[in-house]
Amino acid sequence: MVLAGSTGTWGQLTVFREAKRPYFSLAEVEFASSLAPLITDGLRRGLLLDEAQAGADDVGLLILDADDGVRMSNKAADHLLDELGTGDRAGARLPLVISAVARQARTLCGPAASAAPAPTDARPARARARTRTGRWLIVRGSLLNDGPETQVAVMLEAARPAEMAPLMVDAYGFTDSERRVTELVAKGLSTRQIAGRLHVSSYTVQDHLKSIFAKSGTGSRGDLIARLFLDHHAASLTPGTAAHPQRTPRSSSAKAFAGVREPLCTLVHMTPDPDARSMRERMLAGDLYIADDPELAEHLLRAADLMEAYNTTPARDPGQRHRLLAQLLGAIGEGSEIRPPLRVDYGSHIHIGARSFANYGLIALDVAPITIGDDVQIGTNVQLMTPTHPVDPELRRARWEAARPITISGNVWLGSGAIVLAGVTIGENTVVGAGAVVTRDLPPNVVAVGNPARVVRTIEPGHG
Repeated sequence: MVLAGSTGTWGQLTVFREAKRPYFSLAEVEFASSLAPLITDGLRRGLLLDEAQAGADDVGLLILDADDGVRMSNKAADHLLDELGTGDRAGARLPLVISAVARQARTLCGPAASAAPAPTDARPARARARTRTGRWLIVRGSLLNDGPETQVAVMLEAARPAEMAPLMVDAYGFTDSERRVTELVAKGLSTRQIAGRLHVSSYTVQDHLKSIFAKSGTGSRGDLIARLFLDHHAASLTPGTAAHPQRTPRSSSAKAFAGVREPLCTLVHMTPDPDARSMRERMLAGDLYIADDPELAEHLLRAADLMEAYNTTPARDPGQRHRLLAQLLGAIGEGSEIRPPLRVDYGSHIHIGARSFANYGLIALDVAPITIGDDVQIGTNVQLMTPTHPVDPELRRARWEAARPITISGNVWLGSGAIVLAGVTIGENTVVGAGAVVTRDLPPNVVAVGNPARVVRTIEPGHG
């Protein structure tokens, strides 16, 4: 039974029966399956509790024949094989991970593999394994020769901090986006630099960092890097134990250890750099995107057709107007009305509550969601503008842009010519004066006027 979850594969469970009872019943299989998620989660959490211990620097070397018989081995290999154990498997000569890596090496590098073109995402024969003492090893396999007497060299060595970091990230349950942010944090990039590298907004990076800190139990970038690359390998830095030197330091946190002659860690890529999301997916996530995209163009054209039909429908045909508006917008509540002309980007990202009214000339650019509550009054020529553009000139020249949602709460009155900018929320019962430019959130029950809009008084119910 493979013990796997949404964060990866964490182990396997082999169950044996008595000799005279060779078959498992359906109930027994279902019972074992019901326990698998609990055991999987326990293995994942156990990794964190046991601190993902790495081992010494001794490298073990095995030479295996075509039948996985040991032809040669050094003392380190003998010791590590004993530490791995065979798991009490009847007739087993080698730990399962050794046989698995050897088979993988033969599959990847044997005659059948060489006759076919290698896949672009092919990986070397390699696996991580945890010994009975709790430390982690990296097992690598390589084919030594071709032919019927194929031999495989298998190397066993202690897992380095950089090699364990992806496993720790899996154990903490980071998402793909959080992995990318963590990798760039470890390289010393600022929030602004990370946003530019990933083509997302700084707000998105900050949201990811909050989630990363919460999942890993850290409170800062330095704490995060220490948790991933140092805390789980702290034994190697204490007197009487071997250090774990690596070749190239990339983490800014490693510079703090000026007294250590060898670098403490080397970063490895935890996720592929390319963002596989479509431009529409990036747009809806609030990240930077490029509007010149075929999928987005199709949605824009759909909205333009419905918008033209709505704006040219006679006032004497209110039923047709309502049907077109219902097709154009994401939602419109009972009794709500918008007087044409109406201008939108997509329409489908606009949600309007019941009994709301918008007078002539509403412009609602809904690159991000626009939410309008119940009983809202909107004057003529009001603009609701969710799009934003980067301040960075290179990003702007490359046509990257983004958007942030707008929320107009219930019973708000927006005076004629008011402009509400991206990311703004206006609290219920608030009045925005004619021509005001709302650049930041407004609380409930206030009157705001001017450019930028400022609160001039509080509204007390029953006092006009």
